[in-house]
Amino acid sequence: MKKQVIHVSPQPFSKVVALFVALLMSPGIPIGVLILIFGGKSRFNGLFFIFVPLGYVGIYYLLSFLSALLYNFVASRFGGIEVTVIDVDEHNG
Repeated sequence: MKKQVIHVSPQPFSKVVALFVALLMSPGIPIGVLILIFGGKSRFNGLFFIFVPLGYVGIYYLLSFLSALLYNFVASRFGGIEVTVIDVDEHNG
């Protein structure tokens, strides 16, 4: 059975993307803290490792929000993405 995705809610979509990016970027934060503690003169690098991941989360949130709005605009005029789905029996799934 074919279905079409014609609307993506921007807020929940952006939240999921931002959380996913935060998960991927999170190893940088402890590295930054260690550089701040033991880095000596390279403390700027520690701040870089802490704040860049946070910046990426914000940027990805904004970009995914705008992408969802753009998708909704295009999908309302030209149709959405088609996906094929099947019903799965609860005992076999």
